[in-house]
Amino acid sequence: MIQIRLPQHLRDLANISGELTLEISGELTLAAIVNTIEVEFPMLRGTILNPTTQSRRAFIRFFADGQDISNMPINESLKEYIRHATPRIDILGAIAGG
Repeated sequence: MIQIRLPQHLRDLANISGELTLEISGELTLAAIVNTIEVEFPMLRGTILNPTTQSRRAFIRFFADGQDISNMPINESLKEYIRHATPRIDILGAIAGG
């Protein structure tokens, strides 16, 4: 099991209240997490990763148990970043403006 916190605009889009708790099959990677989210909530498909390049969308950041993992390859294992029995992944939407 893994806990996932999404930004408010994505929770609103998918009609999700609070955090997600999902079962990830296989290796724990960002790709596996995003794929599971997109299967469970098809309306989020393409909102976290660019569907063409499979890279993180601009202004989206990933954190594993509080550590910024935004720039790591999406198929790399998250084992070394997980510190808790039930890992927590935060997917945050950055805000820009002036």
